[in-house]
Amino acid sequence: MSKKNIFIAVIAVLLMIALIGAAVFIFQKGDNAPDDPEPETTSPEGEAPAELKLDTVKTEGVALSFMKLSASAPMMAAASGDYLSTQVTATVLPADAPDKTVDWSVEWASDATRAGSDVSEYVTVVPNSDGSNVATVYCHKAFTGDYIYIKVTTRTGGYTATARCQYVGHPSSLSIDKSGYSTVTDGDWNANIVEVDCGNTYYFDLNLDNALGVVGSNFGDYKITMTTYGGITTHQTNYNSSGIVTGTLDGEVELTVADTWESDGSVYSYYAKTGGLHIAISCSIENGQLVVEAKDAATAYSWQTGSRAGSAKCEYSGYIDGMEPYTAVTVTDTVSGLSTTINIRTLTTVSSVSVNGGNDIIF
Repeated sequence: MSKKNIFIAVIAVLLMIALIGAAVFIFQKGDNAPDDPEPETTSPEGEAPAELKLDTVKTEGVALSFMKLSASAPMMAAASGDYLSTQVTATVLPADAPDKTVDWSVEWASDATRAGSDVSEYVTVVPNSDGSNVATVYCHKAFTGDYIYIKVTTRTGGYTATARCQYVGHPSSLSIDKSGYSTVTDGDWNANIVEVDCGNTYYFDLNLDNALGVVGSNFGDYKITMTTYGGITTHQTNYNSSGIVTGTLDGEVELTVADTWESDGSVYSYYAKTGGLHIAISCSIENGQLVVEAKDAATAYSWQTGSRAGSAKCEYSGYIDGMEPYTAVTVTDTVSGLSTTINIRTLTTVSSVSVNGGNDIIF
């Protein structure tokens, strides 16, 4: 056999051996192949993931994702109920850091009496956008006496900062309860005015309130200021010592305010007159109420003087420009700075009755 034929025979034998080996391998592979991998299991729909603990946040490479609020849902939740809100800003340094994105979270103070309850029922924080350093803090429920921490964490480096949050019950509105009182709309002044009868004292409840209906006890230190509008026209008659009229004089008298708050806790409006004051109303604060003492109406204005040389008598004759005067009473909470105003006008009312002819009637 030639060398060429021997070489070809050897190659053929080697190829045969390789084919037999491959067949055996494939047979064994198919016989011993592992079962197909089981599909991944997922949590039942709606089941919340396990809460991450604060002390594992940085080591697990997350940034309080369990506290992070989405861009839409929290805003709708906040807007759908009653809440108080404020804005908070985090400053990330250095100023030229390329990535200043942060994540926000809230947590109870370690010694909070409500620490066992869900903090998000009380306070939530919503960034202006994903990663924004500006966020809105919403208070949904009063938590007087406890502290909640607003926490911000940088996405780069995991640096944190906190701001302490407490509920002091800051009011957002102040109103005067005028229910049960007669109110008229005065077209001349374009004002709604409460009319009260002279000789009586009136009590108006002062109501400090906020969206949660819980105002702190340190609010409600009130002060009164007053502004008067309009005045009266007067007619004065002068007499000589014999009682003969020597002349008349027409004039105008403006309604004015005397602020005696610092000295005796009251403010009153008046018309100045010879020998004293014609007081319209006097206002003060008692037990969270505005107390209004209605003294005299404009129509009751009069005064008279006399001397050896003669006398003079001055009386109300009408309103300046025909516009009936009134007083605007403004009550201000000195702590919050909130204020509200009630317009008051005094009216002449029945003060007495008598019968001509004496007490005995004889036929």
